[in-house]
Amino acid sequence: MKRLLLLTAIFLTACGPSQEEKEEIAIIDKIDRLVAVEKARADALTKTETEKAAINPKKP
Repeated sequence: MKRLLLLTAIFLTACGPSQEEKEEIAIIDKIDRLVAVEKARADALTKTETEKAAINPKKP
């Protein structure tokens, strides 16, 4: 039983992501958060500009 647990622990450790993969995942997460922030800013600007626009502009 102890051997099985030891082999399982070694297997799970060996099959986990490498340090390089962990760093890449962290970078991707950071980029995703920055994209989400920029998208929220763009949506806010679009909403503000839409509210400022005249609904029925006067025709000359």
